[in-house]
Formats: sequence, C-alpha cells, structure tokens
Amino acid sequence: MAPVIALVFVLAGIIIFALVNFLQVFWSIFDYFLGDRRNTNWLIKPLRSEYKDIIQNKFSFYQQLGFRQRKTFEKRLQKFIDQKNFEPKGELKEVTPEMKALIGASAIQVTFGLPTIYLEHFTDIYIYPEPYFSNITGHYHKGEANSTGILVLTWDNFVKGYLDPNDGRNLGLHEMAHALKIEDYTRNSEFSFLDSKLISGFTRETRLEAIRINDGEPSIFRAYAATNDHEFFAVVIENFFERPEEFKVSNLRLYQLTCQLLNQDPLDYRAYLV
Repeated sequence: MAPVIALVFVLAGIIIFALVNFLQVFWSIFDYFLGDRRNTNWLIKPLRSEYKDIIQNKFSFYQQLGFRQRKTFEKRLQKFIDQKNFEPKGELKEVTPEMKALIGASAIQVTFGLPTIYLEHFTDIYIYPEPYFSNITGHYHKGEANSTGILVLTWDNFVKGYLDPNDGRNLGLHEMAHALKIEDYTRNSEFSFLDSKLISGFTRETRLEAIRINDGEPSIFRAYAATNDHEFFAVVIENFFERPEEFKVSNLRLYQLTCQLLNQDPLDYRAYLV
C-alpha cells in the first residue's frame, strides 16, 4: 500500500509542476501580447492620413527613422492624440490637425524609447497662439507643464522650436521633458519608470555643469539651465535631440546617462529599443 501512496504523491507532484509551468508560459505569452506591449504595437489604431501627411513633411525626427520604427511611431502618435483633450485658448479659435500631429509627435519623440509611457497624467493640452499672461506668476509664459495635469503651449513658439533643429532651443521638447519628470513621480499606471540611480547620476552631472556655467566657463547649455534641476533636465533634453554630436563631445558622461534614461540615442537610430 505504501508504494501506491508514494506513487500517487509523485504523480501529483509531476502534475502540479507541469501545471505551474504551463501557467507561467501562458502568462508570459499573454503578457507579451496584451501586457506592456499594449502601449506599443498591439491594439493601437493606425495613424490617420491627415496626421501622417503632416509628420512625413514637417517632422524631422520621424523622417530619420527606419520603416518599422516609423510604423511604431505612427501608432503611438495616434494613441497619444486619442488620449488627450486639445483646447484652443486666448485668441486661438480652433485646434488644427497640424497642431495635434506636431505637438503629439514631440511627446512621442521624447518617449520613443519608453514604449509604455504616454504621459497619462496630462489629459489636457491647452494651446495659445502666443505668450499668455499667468495670474499666478504675474508674468507672460511660452508654455508650462502643470502638476495638475495640464500641458500649456504657445503655438508660435512651438513652431519656432522646430524651424531651427540645431540651436538647442525647442519649446515642445522642453515642456515634454518637464511633463516626463512630473509623470515619473505621479502615482498612476506610469509611476516611477525612470531609473532612480540614473536620475541621481544625471543630477550630479548637471549640478557640476551648473557650477561651470555660473563660473562663466563655456558650456553647450544656455545659462537658464542652471536655474534649478528641473530646468536643467529640460534644457538637456532639448540639446540631446537638437545637438547630439556637440552634446556628446561636450559632456560624454551626461550624454550617456541621457541615452540610458530615455532608452534612445539620436546618433544611432538603430539603437532604439522599441
């Protein structure tokens, strides 16, 4: 009788082991198709033609991508546009398809190496035609990423940012960088996606660079970057995309940290892990 009982336990163990392994494999397959990849290539509508024509002709970042990367960019852009509420403000009468396409494209540019990030916290995007007056600060602003979940941009300055792609000044990239940092510490499904060790190293490097700027030493970054850590982060992102070669030569360590944080390298589009 004892051998029979032992055999039953052995068979039961084998069955349980096989079942656990089956469930693990099943969950891995499920998660691959419907888990994190839900925000990349799966279950995402293709980009509408009115938006695609615009980025094909007016968005250089997209133009430099390979065929498969373009398809990923298009699907992510359509999802971003669908998720956001775009509102005209001030004297602006309507939000045009061009505004939605290019503003959305600037967000996907910054998050392209972070395929599950859509700046979920920022549900509303307000667009002014030109600098607007803030009753809170008592100053005119070109844009802001508000921690309440509102992203504000002035269309004239947004366009100027992309007219010269090599000057390291780009309102869209600047505000999307602020939004990225806010998103990282906002508790939602996208919470804490930036590596804390990389952020610490990044901050150490920017503070050293800020000291050099304040001491009057040459720097690729404009003096405004030294205002605080948040502004330096945004200015770094501007230069990362607009002047990557100069940035890399100027401060290799900071450039490498930025590549790791954003999971992309503007000097090698084959390295995009999307």
